[in-house]
Amino acid sequence: MARLLTLAVLVGVTGWAIYALRAAGGSLGGSLARLVAEAKSSFARLRDGRGSGSGVVLASLRVLSYAIAAASVVLLALTGFIPYLLSGDSVSGVSLVLHVAVAPVFAVCMTMLTLLWAHRQRLDAKDARWLSGIARRRRGEPASANNGPLPALKLCFWALVILTPLIMGSIMLSMYPLFSTPGQRFLLTLHLVSGLLFVVVAVAQVVILIGASNIPVNERQDPDDSAA
Repeated sequence: MARLLTLAVLVGVTGWAIYALRAAGGSLGGSLARLVAEAKSSFARLRDGRGSGSGVVLASLRVLSYAIAAASVVLLALTGFIPYLLSGDSVSGVSLVLHVAVAPVFAVCMTMLTLLWAHRQRLDAKDARWLSGIARRRRGEPASANNGPLPALKLCFWALVILTPLIMGSIMLSMYPLFSTPGQRFLLTLHLVSGLLFVVVAVAQVVILIGASNIPVNERQDPDDSAA
């Protein structure tokens, strides 16, 4: 039953992403190419010491951490979900080796993303009005103009930040003989569910970004960085 639900969620979110991208006229390939180009450019700037000021360095680190985190999420999802969906067993063999090897990279990149993006992604009064506007529209009441995709992207960001320690903590605790068999099963289930939710939120974030034609890593510098 759990395998069927996992498969249904993954198929559903994939279908929604394809439909949403087509409706918005966005291009996944083009956006990925832009991200790769930005990552290469940022790496070159850091390697060669080009640019000046902390803002340029922080912007380059944002790009690299975003790109590497995205790649690690794809690898973790493939090595984690495909063996489970095919056999119903826990990850093992080559898939387990790759999964464990990529996990620390994911953890480091998500930590960097949290530190480098948290200030930009803080919720403010405009976001509160956007949320209240959604509630008013659900009640059929008139609502003021929204704040574009930015509030939704912020919510996605904080959801990913919250899910990351659940993913990492659940599997790390399961490696120690601290819990009984039911406790171990609960931790593995928590790891699976939080990982699945992470993939869903990450896909939603990417779809919103592409639909808005505004990948955040394209911004080289912001006022907050200049003041740092």
